[in-house]
This record gives sequence, C-alpha cells and structure tokens, in this order.
Amino acid sequence: MRRGTVILVALLGCETPVDVATSVAKTLSSGRVEDVRERIHPDYSDPLGDRTTLLRGLDDLIRGSGPLTLRVSELEAVRGPEGPTVIGKIEATLAGSPSWTFTGPFALELAGKNQIRSGLLGDLREIRALFAARRAALEANDAKAIGALIHPEYRDGTLDRAGAIARLESDIAGTPIRIEPLSYWVEVRGLDAHVDERYTLTLDEVPHASIARFTLRRSAGSWRIFAGLYASP
Repeated sequence: MRRGTVILVALLGCETPVDVATSVAKTLSSGRVEDVRERIHPDYSDPLGDRTTLLRGLDDLIRGSGPLTLRVSELEAVRGPEGPTVIGKIEATLAGSPSWTFTGPFALELAGKNQIRSGLLGDLREIRALFAARRAALEANDAKAIGALIHPEYRDGTLDRAGAIARLESDIAGTPIRIEPLSYWVEVRGLDAHVDERYTLTLDEVPHASIARFTLRRSAGSWRIFAGLYASP
C-alpha cells in the first residue's frame, strides 16, 4: 500500500468529536455499557462523582430503568479548557417503570484522545437521583432530608424554603406514606429544569393518583427543587 493511501485511510478512520458523541449515543441506546468504558477518561468527573460512579449510573439507567433511547442533534464541537466540547440537544427516553422523557442541552467534554471527560447524561442522572432521594425521604417521614433537596431561594407564592420545610414537618409527621412514581417528563431550559411527575400517593392505605409540577434550579452546582412542592397542578 502506498504511503499516500495509508495517510488517506488513517484520516478517514479518525473520529471527530461529533462522531464520538453520536457513537456513544448509539452504543448506549443499544444497551452496551461495556462498549463505552474505553471511551471514558480516567479522570472523568461531574456533579455526581467520578468515572466509577458514572459507569455504575449508566449500568443502572440501562439495566434497571431501560431500555434507554438517546437522540442527539444540532451537534458542533467548540474549544474547551482541556479539549473540545460537543454541544447540541439531547432527547432521552427510559421505557421502564417509572418511565422518563428528557430533553435538554447536550455538552460533552472531551480530553486526551477524544475520551469523555465530563457531561455524559449528567442532568438526567442527577435529576433521577434527586427524585429518588425525595421519594425515600417522604416514605421515611423525614422533612429535614427533603429540606436538603430544596433550593435556598425556593418560592411558591408566599411560601419560602423555611415555610415549605415547616409545612412538610407538619404534614408528614407520623403519617404512613407510600409514593409510586408512574412517569416523569423533564425539560431543561435555560437555568431551570421543568419536571412533571405522575404518581400514586398512598396515605393511610388510601391511594390517590395525581401529578406534580416542579421547577428545579442549580445551587452549588447541583439541581435542587426551586418551586412546586405545594404549587397547584
């Protein structure tokens, strides 16, 4: 093979940052977490944790809540502090129970040889963890644990963070609670994430079907409940 041909083949075989993002979305949609491992940078980090936390979270998404379908669009690579960042839009669906529909911005940071340094499904994973923590706190009648999930500037009408926590302490004290989430719809837009939660709430063994609408906003780098605990649907 001539030298020029070798160079041409090498160039054609090089993955661009956009190729990496598209390939990872297809691979995860196929349920192959193990095929993504080599693409994750050893120093991966996001608000949820490190590389090990990411791989555990991806496995939970696909095996515990899947099947997962990812669609990325409007992708472009921009220069980042340690390497290129691929930005665009993402749509994700989890067809498990509860089901999840997620749309929002996409920002995948790369470093080294186009390995993923940060940003892999971070918003979806973090918001799922937030609502799992809220459910556990409600079922444990732990208003303080819910308080840790509330944004410092929480507001629903005249109700602020302190008022919401006080009301929760009164409402759930000594009341057997079970909450069964049925579906979540999430859209990240600007500074906020908007979440619709359809669920069945059981109080004193009496089930009630309902829907809650939340606004989330980041505080100290993490998503927190900004409004919606007592807002009317």
